[in-house]
Order: sequence, then C-alpha cells, then structure tokens
Amino acid sequence: MKSPYPWLVFMRILSLAALSGAGALVGIAGVASHRYSVYVGLVVSLALILSAALFARVWRRFSGLTAFSFGWVSLTLSLIFLPGPGDSTVFIDDAHGLTWLIGSSLAIVVVAMAPYRWLEGSKNVPAS
Repeated sequence: MKSPYPWLVFMRILSLAALSGAGALVGIAGVASHRYSVYVGLVVSLALILSAALFARVWRRFSGLTAFSFGWVSLTLSLIFLPGPGDSTVFIDDAHGLTWLIGSSLAIVVVAMAPYRWLEGSKNVPAS
C-alpha cells in the first residue's frame, strides 16, 4: 500500500540516519575525550552520551535510540578493535577505558529502560 505522504517516510528515514550519524559522532568524541583529564573527561563524555541518547529516545522513541546506539556501537567498536596508523590504539584497555566503555553502555541502557511518561510528561494537566 502506498503512503499518502511519501515525504513523511523520507523524513523519518532521514531523521534515523541523522541519529545514527549523531551516535557515531558521540562515539568518536567519547573515545577521544574520556582521557582528557583524570575524571573530568570521563564525566563529560558520559554526560554527552547520556544526553544524546536521551535526545534520540525523546525525538524518535525506540527507533531513534536504536539508530543512535547502532552508530555509537559501530564507531566505538571500530576504534577499539581496529589498529590506527603505525599500530597505535585510540582506546587503551585499562580501568579508565573500561570504565568509560561500561559506563557509556549503561547510560544507553538506562535511557532505554526509562518509562516514556517520565520523558514525555503527562497529557492530562489541568489548565491553570
């Protein structure tokens, strides 16, 4: 069956692609900045991931969060497992790096498990 509004389907696909790209950018920024300072870079990068995942969930619900998570996981895992130029690594397998990796994964899971009514608000608010 044809959609009566094909541009809406196109815009939905375009928004999911944009969220996947945002997940990739957040993954790159997180991997690059979690070592900025001992704890400041770690906290800032986790806050960035949490807020971006929350934005994706609120904007496009679970499909948006899935697209964001796909972009984040694909770029993060490629930066972890693929060697850089001269066999250098961007992600170092120590306590600081694992804290970032596990913490950012848990941030996405927390956003996924949050009830939507907390994010959306109540629709039955009396007028004042």
